Amino acid sequence: MSAFRLPASLLDLTLVQASLRSHARVPRTTRLCAVYASRRHGHGVSAALAQVPYPDGLDLHSDQFLYGEQPGKDREITSTDVGGRPRSGLLSELEERVLSLQEAEPLVDTLTYSEEDLLEIYEDLLKQSTTVALQESSTVDPAVQEEHDRNAVLDVYGRLFESDIETLVPGAKYPYLGVVERLQEICLSLDAFRISTPSLSADAALSNIPTGILTNDEWLSLIRTCITAQDSAAAETVLSLMKQSGVTSLEDAINSVLSMYALNGNIAATERVLFSYATSPSERQRDLHVKAYIKALPFRAFPTDALDVLHSYETKGIPPPQKSYTRVMYALLNVRDRAAEARARVFDLFAHMRYAAHPDPDAVLYCTMIRACSSVGMPAEPERAMDLFTEMTTDRGQAPTQQAYLALARVFVCSGEERYIHSAFRLAKEMLDAHRDARGLNAFRPDNRLFETLLDGAKRIRDLGRTRWILAEMVRENMEDTKAGLRTRSAGLDEPAMRHVFHSYATYKPPFRRSSTVLVDSEATSTSNTTERNVVQSTDDVHVESSTATEPADAADAELEEDFSSAQLPSPRSSTQFSYMPPQTRNELLAEVGALFARVIEERQAVQTGTTGNDADAVPRPFGNVVITPRLINSYLSVHYAHSPLEVWGHLYRTLHNSLGVPRDALTYIDALERCTTCSPGERSRAFKIAEEVWGSWQNVEEAWRTRGERTQDDPTVVGVDARLVERANAAMIRMLTLTGRLQRALNHVRTFAEHYPPLRVLSTQAKPVLYSSRPILSIHRPLVRLTSATDIPDDHVPPMLTFSELEILHHRLLAAGDRTGLGFVKWVCKAYEGALWRRRAAALRDAPS
Repeated sequence: MSAFRLPASLLDLTLVQASLRSHARVPRTTRLCAVYASRRHGHGVSAALAQVPYPDGLDLHSDQFLYGEQPGKDREITSTDVGGRPRSGLLSELEERVLSLQEAEPLVDTLTYSEEDLLEIYEDLLKQSTTVALQESSTVDPAVQEEHDRNAVLDVYGRLFESDIETLVPGAKYPYLGVVERLQEICLSLDAFRISTPSLSADAALSNIPTGILTNDEWLSLIRTCITAQDSAAAETVLSLMKQSGVTSLEDAINSVLSMYALNGNIAATERVLFSYATSPSERQRDLHVKAYIKALPFRAFPTDALDVLHSYETKGIPPPQKSYTRVMYALLNVRDRAAEARARVFDLFAHMRYAAHPDPDAVLYCTMIRACSSVGMPAEPERAMDLFTEMTTDRGQAPTQQAYLALARVFVCSGEERYIHSAFRLAKEMLDAHRDARGLNAFRPDNRLFETLLDGAKRIRDLGRTRWILAEMVRENMEDTKAGLRTRSAGLDEPAMRHVFHSYATYKPPFRRSSTVLVDSEATSTSNTTERNVVQSTDDVHVESSTATEPADAADAELEEDFSSAQLPSPRSSTQFSYMPPQTRNELLAEVGALFARVIEERQAVQTGTTGNDADAVPRPFGNVVITPRLINSYLSVHYAHSPLEVWGHLYRTLHNSLGVPRDALTYIDALERCTTCSPGERSRAFKIAEEVWGSWQNVEEAWRTRGERTQDDPTVVGVDARLVERANAAMIRMLTLTGRLQRALNHVRTFAEHYPPLRVLSTQAKPVLYSSRPILSIHRPLVRLTSATDIPDDHVPPMLTFSELEILHHRLLAAGDRTGLGFVKWVCKAYEGALWRRRAAALRDAPS
């Protein structure tokens, strides 16, 4: 309603009527209305006063009345017969003006609009803007475009062969090939004619006259038909025929052929087309050139060649479009082998682009940079991400997109700080509530990325209540989409979401503990004791009988472990119902997690095998898309590592992977080894047997990684293994040997580690990368614009090493045992690695870029 201005007379009349309803406030309100009307020249006030009777008991000569006598002023009151009431001279003059205005132009009722009317107007405007945006965009339905191209090629086929198309095409499998062959014959005839005519061959202008064999739309339809058939040779032949026949506008055809080659990562063909047909590449063609290099990259490789192409165009004075820089930055964020260096290069390239090519980034590039603030290899930077988001929305005035919200929330969660994680939840609420249409519907619909980010945040702050709520929302969204027949399932459950859910259960600490329960042992309160024991039995352990107050703690623990040792894998037919409150005991927690994992297994197997029940079509399977991977099993085992006794998680470690047919990965062995080191003193002897079993399997993985070196992608058994994981595994085994009193074996383990990874290897550093992306003047090696320094980039290639924190327990035990030889060896190993690391750092800081 605020968009429509009311007429002045209607506003004045409304104010007067509202003011005259109360007798007590009539003089004051009437005076204010008269002053307001005199300022705005509103004649409607007087007309309203002429129609509204005055309240009883109102003294017209009072000094409180609008036209009453004022103290110290002489004003003569005259009586006139206007409407049967006395009026002053000023009021009569005003009424005469109003009457004359009414006679000239009668007052009409002002139009009013209801909420439905305004909503219809808003929707009409929204439809018009959407229609204009679709008309301005060049997006066409691929099916419609393919049908149009096929009909165009068939028409050309019939015209070139001068025959009925219905009699020729049914026998031809690829009619576009016949068109291409016929065009080649025509172009050869034209070339022979030009050569035989001296005047045409001598005059270059006459030799390039368009022949008009096909129209531009028909040429483009023919090229698109060749591309649809995956016939790159035919498409490039058509492009050469267009040039021979004198077609002047080749840009669209060149772009179509380049798009095909760039999508396939064919760099040689892309550059051949560029150098042959595009003398001065357009922005679109330069972007396709960069895209070809990006598509040709190996998996997670560093895009060095793509950076060289970018800077080669900058040297020529024709920088690529902003989309090309975004492509290269996105490829840099996917690098894993040199993740820290790649992330630093992203920020340097961003600063360089704004200095040398494009000073105003778009929303897509801002989202990429916000995402870079939480990339692998360096700690998250929420302050920098907030600065970029503020610059995008406030300084540049760009509307925040869903990708920007998700990227910023991800940075907040990856920071690990509780205040930023709470900010991520507030940001998600703002994204879903602050952008609504006229009917109150959300402009941004929650999807998997948002839910997984929030699950990760709830896991980090150990908020199991939020985790269970988010899981319920994901299940509800999935079931609604399935019942509605939607195939997208944007909020469906998947493997990363369930990993976060299991990790939340692992980090959760149940509030109820048997050790903190007070049982009153008194004859007077025997009844209350019985009731309390029953409560303990029902809440703490559904399988273990509650112990009496006089039962020793060791005996109770032994009984608990004995009952847990017979535990089986989660049953697919578990009928556990989730309560409103989070689990209050460890056994409730394990039962809930087991029910979740059993449902994941059951629905996943049903989806894979295609087995359905009687009403399977009516019952959605929200967990059917969860893939059983080693990481998912590791997350489920982490719950048992945190809340189950030794026998339970040891049994699951030995049998779970084999029963599900999923191989173990590196983290499976490391998690089990580290869990063995945290066992209580009474469990260490049994935990050592499990540790020896795990270490025997890990040695094969470490040996394969050590011998293959950088070629770890070729062997699936060592994928994901790096130097830091090797350190964790060896440190855990050394700690386990030390805790069980096997000091000599621990020393031998340290010697073996030092032989496999000598401290001198830490001194070998790699050459610094060329600071090419941060050089606005590309002929020098001194960066003028850079957002990172050499000290800000972590070293990703430090080989495995041991520090004093890993060998501290061994050092203390050797000191207590009086083994001076062992103490000296441990001290030498720690100092050797520490000194080599310091010298490596100093050499890296002194080294100049190559």
